Amino acid sequence: MSADLIARIERDLCKMGEELWNIDGPDDVVDKVLERLSLLKAQLEVQRSLQATANLLRRVPSDKALPKQQATKVKHLVRFAFRKNSRQELPERGKEGKKGRHRQLRKLDCDALKLCGLSYTTEEIVKLCDAEFELLQKRAAEFICHRNLSYLLYRPDVDKAVDSKLEDPEDDESFDKFIQCAQYGFLKQTEAD
Repeated sequence: MSADLIARIERDLCKMGEELWNIDGPDDVVDKVLERLSLLKAQLEVQRSLQATANLLRRVPSDKALPKQQATKVKHLVRFAFRKNSRQELPERGKEGKKGRHRQLRKLDCDALKLCGLSYTTEEIVKLCDAEFELLQKRAAEFICHRNLSYLLYRPDVDKAVDSKLEDPEDDESFDKFIQCAQYGFLKQTEAD
């Protein structure tokens, strides 16, 4: 099914490309199309990263550690999101739109934050363009649900990374909520096994 869908999308994109050559109008006539294409490109970049992680989670048995200390990235992203008085944004990315990403990450559910941590380093999260970061925030939970990945995120190496001690969280309430969600999901997964 997926191969058929991809083939249809490719055909439709080729057809649209041909149709665009027939547009004749003012200088800004294709601006909205270009904007939409930019958003689609951002979506595909995010989707490619998340899909690579989903494939990795499916490939590596849950009793084996993920390669290249992948789970450690989750620990770093959790610390980035919740720690008080830390380097919340990397210095070279001081644009106003990039500020506060750590606070925005706190709004993700625990599974979505873990998937983001497995898919991106903290530096990559900060460097994402605004469209990619917004898509990641809005669609990570849906991506997990649609692909039934939640149970794959509860594995010893990821759980250990999430449970690592975080001293002095900036927002105790949101951090406690995150940890409770992670522990509840772990217990739920243990009961399912």
